[in-house]
Amino acid sequence: MKRTTMLLAQVALILAAQGALAMETAILHLNEGSIYIDKGAVDGLAEGDLLTLEQGGMALATLQVAYAAQHSSSCTVLAASAPLAAGGGLRLASADEPPIPVDLPLSGKPKEHAGCSPNCSGHCLGAARPAANTLSGRLAFEWRHFADDSEAEEDFTQPALAARLRAQRLWGQPLDLRLHLRSKYSQRSRELDAERPENEWLHRVYEAALVWTCPKGRLRASAGRLISSDLPGAGNWDGGELLAHLGPRWSLGALAGSLPGLTDSSFDKDKQGYGAYAVYCAGAPGADAYRGSLGWVGQYDGHLASREFLTTRSSLRLGRVSLMQLAELDLNRDWREEAAGESKTLSRFNAGLHLQATPALRLSLSYDRWEPVRTLENREIPDSLYAQSLQQGLKGGFTLRLPERVSLGASLGYRDREDEDKRPVFASCDISAADIGGSGLEAALRYAYADGRFARSHVPSLELNRAFCRCLDLGVGVGFQRYEGTEAESAMPDLEGQWLRVFGGWRLSRQVDLQGIFGHTGGDIGAGNLVQLRLAYRL
Repeated sequence: MKRTTMLLAQVALILAAQGALAMETAILHLNEGSIYIDKGAVDGLAEGDLLTLEQGGMALATLQVAYAAQHSSSCTVLAASAPLAAGGGLRLASADEPPIPVDLPLSGKPKEHAGCSPNCSGHCLGAARPAANTLSGRLAFEWRHFADDSEAEEDFTQPALAARLRAQRLWGQPLDLRLHLRSKYSQRSRELDAERPENEWLHRVYEAALVWTCPKGRLRASAGRLISSDLPGAGNWDGGELLAHLGPRWSLGALAGSLPGLTDSSFDKDKQGYGAYAVYCAGAPGADAYRGSLGWVGQYDGHLASREFLTTRSSLRLGRVSLMQLAELDLNRDWREEAAGESKTLSRFNAGLHLQATPALRLSLSYDRWEPVRTLENREIPDSLYAQSLQQGLKGGFTLRLPERVSLGASLGYRDREDEDKRPVFASCDISAADIGGSGLEAALRYAYADGRFARSHVPSLELNRAFCRCLDLGVGVGFQRYEGTEAESAMPDLEGQWLRVFGGWRLSRQVDLQGIFGHTGGDIGAGNLVQLRLAYRL
């Protein structure tokens, strides 16, 4: 009963709203009509957000978030009143309204309708679309080599190709192509086990879909290999999706298809998946706003149910406060109810709180709860070998910006398992400084600590980085690792290790950049040398 009440409480958040954004930021890179900033999803940004870039109280540009990674974002410049350049000393705020686009070459990302919520991510009526065929994305070639200095002698070489592309307005029609894939070849010094042979190709196709949008914006149909951000936990589908906009706030969607292989993305027609979801967006740009989704997912192998669950995701901004939550409630029947011993299981619950207490101080608190569930993939594993215990954890932290571009940060948390008496505790702290003494040098000193059931670890590290010009960055990092056994029955010896890392990035042009890392690890933990290169082309 309590678990059902917790899920219903999350669904009730659909009646709430979200607030204005204000924080310091820096431009990392410029590319045609796009810029890259040092704020991302952890700072509350989401795709589709409308933002104002300010300096000294003056608005420089209006941006729209095209893609939000964890700690950085790519933004399309919708309007600019002054030339933009890489660097800090800038302020980011929610835009009051979408401006008239300036005559700049844009990245091809769609702009939201004036009535959209700033974090609607396209789930609203009337989203504007580019008039011409556009192609955006990134192609990358990667090469990794590890020379193992330990007695195991597990050397490997891994070349890889990765692509993430989006083509819009194919043949002048409201038809888009989305492609996200990665192909990796592994050449090992010897066969490690049946799943890791001496030579192996591994192809992963995360998304390969054609997307058609009704010219009036009321319907969107997708076909191919799909992934839906509004159905977290559902994974990939080989089939179709239909999304209907019921107005400026509500959208309904449904998916159906087969489920690809987990490790090699192979097509498997014997495994089916179905899903349905509703999305709600509330609030106007620059005001409190909310976005939430509620969905159902069913996964089957023939007539047998592998997993059926409800999922909900919500994000709320209210003034200086940002809230996020994600939950999954498994619906058990037949053999799954017998294995779980109950008809419903709250298998996953994550919640996060961010508070911008002052312009310089940001506080965060997060909680996660995870309980393993039985599916057809792990049904045959004996109970004695299958970890069925509940795990949960709590983590809190802060980031404080000081004068002279100095920043302090710290976090503290713990994890709890029902089958363990000791609660693992972990903590970290860091101090970083940019442009030390006007030299352009950046430094970051970090320390991480963990006290678990079998070991206690200490990991201090130091990283230095400097941009020598607009196209070249070089850095070096050093660190030390120490693990101490905490229980005699664990038979875990004390281990020590040291590592050195040299890294750099060279922007060959606006579209091409080269990144490289050389790492050396010595001591008892993963001794060896790692070389990694990445050549990327941005469309």
